[in-house]
Amino acid sequence: LSSLRTQSMDPRIRRAVAKMRENLHYGDNFAELAAESALSRAHFFELFKRSTNLTPAVYANALRVEAAIAELCKPEIRIGDISYNVGFSAPGHFTRFFRQHLGITPGEYRRVVDLMESGQYFDRL
Repeated sequence: LSSLRTQSMDPRIRRAVAKMRENLHYGDNFAELAAESALSRAHFFELFKRSTNLTPAVYANALRVEAAIAELCKPEIRIGDISYNVGFSAPGHFTRFFRQHLGITPGEYRRVVDLMESGQYFDRL
């Protein structure tokens, strides 16, 4: 996601993307983000899609997955805390979302990361 063509991107969309990166909760309210960009919701969606080749919702979901993966690699952060950090109101919503997008639960992902870091993953193959 960081390799978008930001030079050719509309400056309003560039600012919106930066806000989405700074605060993953923006994925919950695109009308607010459109208004902050001084665009109607429809025009915002059109410009966003034209600039990124993704809808704002898909982009927001990708940011959430990216942030979740980074935090799941840090065993000191509890999964419940990660769910709030990446913009979910409840850990169950985060678990469902993560499983839908990656095919495994956050706990399963963390176990694989732990096994790989300890070298035990390859011992089990």
